[in-house]
Amino acid sequence: MLILFVSQGNGFEIQHNPSQFSFYSDRGFDRVRAPDFYPSGNPGAPELPVKYLHYIIPPDKKAEGIRITSRSMIQIPGSYYLFPAQRPVPLCSIPPWTPPDPIIYNSDSLYPSNPKKKSSEITKKK
Repeated sequence: MLILFVSQGNGFEIQHNPSQFSFYSDRGFDRVRAPDFYPSGNPGAPELPVKYLHYIIPPDKKAEGIRITSRSMIQIPGSYYLFPAQRPVPLCSIPPWTPPDPIIYNSDSLYPSNPKKKSSEITKKK
């Protein structure tokens, strides 16, 4: 089971349709492909698609944070054995294989158990 999140904010809405997501096999695992999404995850945990959002803030304003006011989940039909996220490596080297984390992959619980947004530092561009 793969769950898709839809978020709405103050005048800005992010919505994704399950038909945007496709799956392909890689080394006995399922990987997710979607436009404008990038694979992400802690090494050994399921690799999940993430979308990075960028905001332009006027120079005379200050961002105090982002608040999600509404969020819903949609189940994508099917059963998937998601590819384990790998450790980052330099482009010129052969990456060592990071196997699936048995604690996560042998669990009957949803992963992540507490879906949340990931926020990163605000970078001011000149």
